[in-house]
Amino acid sequence: MKVPDNLLGDYFHLTSDISPHVYEKLISSAIREAHMLYAMKITEMYHSKSKGKKARERYLAIASGNIPQGLQETELPCGKYFVWRLLVLFGLASPNSETRRLIAEGGISLNGDRISDPALEIECSSEIILKRDKARIVKVRFV
Repeated sequence: MKVPDNLLGDYFHLTSDISPHVYEKLISSAIREAHMLYAMKITEMYHSKSKGKKARERYLAIASGNIPQGLQETELPCGKYFVWRLLVLFGLASPNSETRRLIAEGGISLNGDRISDPALEIECSSEIILKRDKARIVKVRFV
């Protein structure tokens, strides 16, 4: 969930027990930290403190451009695959011209490098990482 900066104070007030003095000061001085505090409090409220901490660590890893730990790995038999088919197969794009446009505009990376050729074929390697954006990442292991 993305909370607009200008509404964050209202969200704190309506959904948390954090003192207005604390969140107002944080919002005015460090908006990113205020968002992080809010996200952790909400996650802790509905899940647990440990899940809140893990969510923060995952967010920071993704935001800094790293691949988060514990990605689910998918296995595929060795062969040749068009990159656009893999995107559709793993739900990173819909099966239409959107997929090709997304690739052509550089919206997909393969092993950390932006790709622009929708007709790119991927052959067997030990594993690849396909990334659409900071949250949609797939690790594929060829067997």
